[in-house]
Amino acid sequence: MPDALSHSRLSSPTRPPRITWGILGGMGPRASAEFVKTIYSIRDSCTEQDLPTVLLISAPDVPDRTASIARNSTDILRQHVSMGIDQLLSLGAEIIVVCCVTVHHVFPMLSLNQRAKVLSLIDVVFETLVDTDEKFLLLCTRGSASADIFTSHPLWHSVADRLVLPSSEDQEKVQSVIYDIKLHGASEEHVVSVREMLEQYRVNAYIAGCTELHLLRSKDPQFARSARIMHCIDPLNTIAYLISGTGPSALLDRVSRIISFDRGQ
Repeated sequence: MPDALSHSRLSSPTRPPRITWGILGGMGPRASAEFVKTIYSIRDSCTEQDLPTVLLISAPDVPDRTASIARNSTDILRQHVSMGIDQLLSLGAEIIVVCCVTVHHVFPMLSLNQRAKVLSLIDVVFETLVDTDEKFLLLCTRGSASADIFTSHPLWHSVADRLVLPSSEDQEKVQSVIYDIKLHGASEEHVVSVREMLEQYRVNAYIAGCTELHLLRSKDPQFARSARIMHCIDPLNTIAYLISGTGPSALLDRVSRIISFDRGQ
């Protein structure tokens, strides 16, 4: 699936510094596994020794994020995320990606030191949005929507005119698509569902506001031949390019600041 940053405004590929990336996954496991696959497929012409160093903890036992937010029982989520971050740091991770958008709801509950080591998927989305004038349909879980994960971001008001939110009824349709992908993986049927929503809201692009939607990239051959190619801002795809040493300068600078903090520079 074409990402809004994959084919434009990318810096020239250079050999990236040897950074140890940590991925806290398992929420769900298909998405984080696909993310690792994406990271290594970007630089598939390199030798093994030149590829990025990635540590993945896949912990599917984390309670359902949307259900936990609905029950206002988010402390258990915080505990899981906090423990996972600490485990990755103890293994040598210098910068961490938490491979679930909805669980970002608990980030303010983490320690300052933990937050300093994490590259937020929400921040990546908004840093990307400020670089485009295109309108995007925001596709995320019911939990993310109800917790105002996107609408409470400091940059929301500067890009709100470029974001289209589904109706309450359509939000439930989005939820169904996401959870079907969790259970069965992505299919052409899911691609069709997303395309129909774009047509309904008269936009040509969407935000992959749930990491399960990253799985749709593997279906690119099915809809790339369509007259209407869907474009998206997929934060996992954007970060995969960052890990490979390419990306928008603002995000590359963000990575440098996190690494400098981690290394005490």
